[in-house]
Amino acid sequence: GINAEYMGIFTIVTLASHPAHLLDSIYLITKSHQKLKKRYPWYSEIHSTIAQQRKSLTILLIILNINCFAQYGMTAAMWGWSLDTRPGWLVGFCLPIAIICGCIGGIYAGYLAKKYGSITTGSELADLSTVTQKGSI
Repeated sequence: GINAEYMGIFTIVTLASHPAHLLDSIYLITKSHQKLKKRYPWYSEIHSTIAQQRKSLTILLIILNINCFAQYGMTAAMWGWSLDTRPGWLVGFCLPIAIICGCIGGIYAGYLAKKYGSITTGSELADLSTVTQKGSI
């Protein structure tokens, strides 16, 4: 049905973006500042702001990774069980988490880009977590 089609679209988007979120998390843990700077132009190596930027980026990546894991839970529930055998609480638990984290993550990524000096272009709004160039909306 239509729900399975929507689930497929959201799962494909999640599978496409989650590896980047995990890689960015690894870069953050290993303090690979140059690699983070390539992905997030607003990310600075200036010591006076780097601690705050690392904290902000950590929060963003946690939110985006939670979004992905909630989507995986919904996909497993929707595709793994029929409507009769599916645990009703699983979709009810994962759906709000996925929606809320996706919305908050996108808004927060835009806020960070604006706060630290990079404004995304219209084409980048599809994936606000990957800010690649400066421009205007």
